[in-house]
Amino acid sequence: MTRSLCHIVSAEDAGSRLDALAAARGLYVSRSAAARAIEEGRVFVNGATVSKKHAVVAGDTIVYEVDDEPESVVVYGEPIDLDIRYEDEDVLVLSKQVGLVCHPSVDHTHGTLVNALIWHCGEENLCNVQGEEADRLGIVHRLDRDTSGLMLAAKTDEAGRELMAQIQDRAVDRHYLALVHGIVAHDTGMIDAPIARSADERCRMAVRDVPSAREAITTFRVLERFEAGPKDDGYSLIECKLFTGRTHQIRVHMQ
Repeated sequence: MTRSLCHIVSAEDAGSRLDALAAARGLYVSRSAAARAIEEGRVFVNGATVSKKHAVVAGDTIVYEVDDEPESVVVYGEPIDLDIRYEDEDVLVLSKQVGLVCHPSVDHTHGTLVNALIWHCGEENLCNVQGEEADRLGIVHRLDRDTSGLMLAAKTDEAGRELMAQIQDRAVDRHYLALVHGIVAHDTGMIDAPIARSADERCRMAVRDVPSAREAITTFRVLERFEAGPKDDGYSLIECKLFTGRTHQIRVHMQ
């Protein structure tokens, strides 16, 4: 599995060859691996593929498609506070705080929810149904780093498989609160619009009618409207219910 990482070229890096810059940032194991990724069309500069010899310019937006979980990521327990709301021998319900990443990745190797769960439960007391590595222990679903809310974690493989099946079958309701710019006219509604990576900015997701787009369904209910002031267009407090779990789904559907 791969994921996309984005960064903006600094003045210090301006003029560097693309393959050299990608290798220097540690995103590939070597310069030749970076060059191979560029030649395979897995690196984009301002939304376009270029040569490995391309000289980057300050302000360029570069998107790298890299292996999601490299072998070099070592996962261990860390004493991170958890706000646990319920726990038994099979499952755990916690309130995730803003700023906490769910699991380690190439650009975030520690300080994650998985590290906290390993410290709290012990590696041997967490489900491991998402792979052989320890970087997903206990995880059956995710919340974005900047999203807070209740999360389920599984302590046994049986519980993990059952919870993931319920989420897949939409038997688990997921409700979110979002404060959005502008006054939403309708009190309730449904947004059924497929989501794919943006054609203009590959760091972002967008509603698109392309073969790679995935089904995305969100219903919403306006809880409160905050009228516009002299310097803004007002705000709306929205309750959203997700029927699918696409990357940045609420942000995209609320645009």
